[in-house]
Amino acid sequence: MNKIILPCLMALLAFVGSLCTASAEQRPYAMDQPYVSHELNTLWSVLGVSEASGGITPNQDAVNNVSCEFEWESLKLAWTNLPLRATLRKNLMDASVSGINATGSEPKGYVYPATNDIKWFGLDYHFDQQPRFINAVYDYYAWTHDSAFLKAMQPKIEAAMDYMMNIMKGKEGLPVTPDPYNGISNTGRPSTYMDCYREGYEVTWILESYYTSLLDMAKLETALGNTTKASQYASYAKKFPSQFNRLWNPRTHRYVGWRDSNGGLHDYGFTYINLEALARGLGDAGKAYRIFQWLDHGKAQPLAAGAHIGSEDIYQCVAAPRSNTIQIPASDWVPWSVSETLRKTLFKYGTLVEDGGSELLWNYYDVMARLRWLDANDAWERFADMVYRAGGDPMLYTEVATNHPLDVYGENYLEFAANGGENGLAGLSPLYGFMGLRPELSGLYASPNLPTSLVYLKCDGISYGSHNCSVKVARGRIVYDYDLFNNFTVLDASGRAHIFKTENGFNAIGALLYLCKGVHQSGYYIRTVQNVVLPVMQPSVSRPICIKLERLEDGRWTTVAMTTAEARYGDAWLYARVAHQPAGTYRLTLADPSKSFSWLNQDGVYDIRAVDEPVTKAGIIRVHGAKVALKVSKSFSAIHFAGTGSMRYVKLYRKMGGNWRTASATWASSPNGGVLSFADQPKGNYKLAFDKPFRGVGALESSLYLVTVVNDGKSSAQKAGAGEKIRLSIP
Repeated sequence: MNKIILPCLMALLAFVGSLCTASAEQRPYAMDQPYVSHELNTLWSVLGVSEASGGITPNQDAVNNVSCEFEWESLKLAWTNLPLRATLRKNLMDASVSGINATGSEPKGYVYPATNDIKWFGLDYHFDQQPRFINAVYDYYAWTHDSAFLKAMQPKIEAAMDYMMNIMKGKEGLPVTPDPYNGISNTGRPSTYMDCYREGYEVTWILESYYTSLLDMAKLETALGNTTKASQYASYAKKFPSQFNRLWNPRTHRYVGWRDSNGGLHDYGFTYINLEALARGLGDAGKAYRIFQWLDHGKAQPLAAGAHIGSEDIYQCVAAPRSNTIQIPASDWVPWSVSETLRKTLFKYGTLVEDGGSELLWNYYDVMARLRWLDANDAWERFADMVYRAGGDPMLYTEVATNHPLDVYGENYLEFAANGGENGLAGLSPLYGFMGLRPELSGLYASPNLPTSLVYLKCDGISYGSHNCSVKVARGRIVYDYDLFNNFTVLDASGRAHIFKTENGFNAIGALLYLCKGVHQSGYYIRTVQNVVLPVMQPSVSRPICIKLERLEDGRWTTVAMTTAEARYGDAWLYARVAHQPAGTYRLTLADPSKSFSWLNQDGVYDIRAVDEPVTKAGIIRVHGAKVALKVSKSFSAIHFAGTGSMRYVKLYRKMGGNWRTASATWASSPNGGVLSFADQPKGNYKLAFDKPFRGVGALESSLYLVTVVNDGKSSAQKAGAGEKIRLSIP
């Protein structure tokens, strides 16, 4: 990875490489958040996506023969039937492996960093491609069921794994890079894609993907009929997480970049390393808590360059965290492409991906890690931030520096830089994360986990085996949907009311709001088809909105629910779960004490909704007092309270290790209780806090998703509970 040779940001290359179909249709994802969809669709249109035959610029292909990127490219393309998938297959087949189809100074099984280069840019051997190559082969095979491909790849993947087991000493514990890749300051050499670090010996980033390669290799050997080998790799994978924890820094409460051959820890606040570890299932709840506390509430070293000199914000680049929060010292920096003189002048801390900058790739692992350890609301905020940020630059972060020294945010283009198709992975978290689609040897599986602001998420153009299908995940059914067309209605403290009638019952209400004040200070933009730059709301802004729901009974309005919701995005629906309401006439009143909102109106954008969200019972608790502890044995997404008295607020806390983390939740009170709703929470220990003593019963409820698969004009529908993984029935 060389920021001088290839200094560009490939903004959401997934829209070139994977987020499209092979026809003129360019919108695989459908969702009910209009501006998120608008930004995605605008990017596809501007990039000229049709057959997805190449990248954004002539210098950047959507898929190439750089083997350390094979896993990312396989995740992007293996699930599609695009022509580029054939290119990916060819590149995997052609990959140079010592002792198999290539000769060189390295022992049998060494995977060349690029097809024709045994050394990265002719300078160093790299080792991160070893496990990623195996992972890419598994992803491709799992989606395609291409048995001829797997049989042809068998000698390569087995040799690649043997290299890690024997040459890198994986049989003895954690694989290590050989000398001179020892990780020692001032003497070590670069050993990965992050080619300016002297990272070596026990390299955390390599070991993370190695863990996945053990799991994947066990599956591949199973598919090949080698059950003994499969069991061996599964055994290594089972022992690996505890071995991996030796790379945890107990002082900083995060994973280090590497442990050198002398035992020294090199920890410069590597965000991407910690996020990828969590996304791949390494660590535990306590470690996840510490990592996210650091990322969400900690500080980075002040920026020394770019548009935000002095900023200590870890998420200064918004779409993804800075790669590292502490400047890499000269002793651990290899100046092959950026000298120390340049680091003190043109490329100070904050202008390089390897030193205070960022790239969209990190967003994928950020979102996936939050989905695994936190919840979908937390993950969706990071995904939406990325879409706004990348979609908000009408120049699309072009790599021609002389014509594009700054993006529309006033930032130096290198402050958010990268150099290849790897950034396309940022667009894949809806597929792999929120919809939870995963190909396995036994079938295609889904584990839905939608944020509360989405009723449904749908993806077309999915190619699994011989099937080309679409999959839709829905958490409910919209029973009332009102479009105010193009009339803006200003909200103030007195509130605005809307009367509606439903023919069906419902248990959730929603409103779509738009921030009017403060948008010019936000620095967020939306690009129209005429390339006119217009400001939109800043995603990090929150404002409380008061919502009251009343039902008409015998000519009188009776309050059935009241809530205060936090609006974060200009296109995000605010939903609150309420007790089940029958068909009838209702009045919804929205009031804004800060007088900063209006309803957002345009054709096709609906502002008031009533939704029926199917739920199942997940348990019962009894409350007698202002606090209660509970241990939950299955995933849940709401607690319905019935009893005496009404509360102004109810707060939910989740135990992560020995720490308590506040869950983002919406409390809708009723005359005799209320409903606390939130994104799906996993089983575990929780506690509730009430604003005053409460006596009654709490019924835990779990979301019940409907997963619909359409294939060749036929459809099948299945139900999946929160936290449940189901094998999809493809008609």
